[in-house]
Amino acid sequence: MKRTIEKIDNFEQWCADENLNLRQIYSAVKKWKELFLHPKGKYYWFIKHLQLASKEGSFFFVHAGVDNLSAKMIRHQGVQNINKQFRKKLKSELFDLYYGPIGNMIRTKYRNSDRHFTKKGALMMYNSGINTIVHGHRNLYYGQRIMLRKGLFNFKCDTSLDINTRKKEGVVHGPGASVTIIHPNKIILGISSDYPYIKVFEPELTLNLCKSYQER
Repeated sequence: MKRTIEKIDNFEQWCADENLNLRQIYSAVKKWKELFLHPKGKYYWFIKHLQLASKEGSFFFVHAGVDNLSAKMIRHQGVQNINKQFRKKLKSELFDLYYGPIGNMIRTKYRNSDRHFTKKGALMMYNSGINTIVHGHRNLYYGQRIMLRKGLFNFKCDTSLDINTRKKEGVVHGPGASVTIIHPNKIILGISSDYPYIKVFEPELTLNLCKSYQER
């Protein structure tokens, strides 16, 4: 509630900073709804086929991440059912969608103010056959990164792409581009125009290096 009140209090000032008034904002929202949400809208195809998450083998693909409640939902209801709930809420329950466990999968940055993800949540993900989360939402200037979060592999794939992000960060050497390749040969490649080398993750090589280090 505190964050919601802060956004309400600051909204008009943010609009003024961009030389926009409330009437213009309202018109923009109306136009967006016409283009994206109306069945005859130009970009309705995007919303029509939009999914919240996808599970491929032991990999879980999602925009931002998970918390304990969403991990519990995945464990007991399955990813397909989560996608159905997302689409239902997108049509009529936007506040609950944004601030609930499903919305947290779109917006979490694992801050103290976000819904918490603990070892209990990680265990539920493991019991759902998931050991790796592939996500974006955390803008990374030097390209993709890999980390362990509560024992769960996280591939952080959001890089500095759009012109506004690059301008804000002072990136001046051309447009941004990146791709994360999950290869059938059990190799994951992170390629970014902001990093001079291709980042390579080979699970077997990493495991052997860890064993070698432990034996020293």
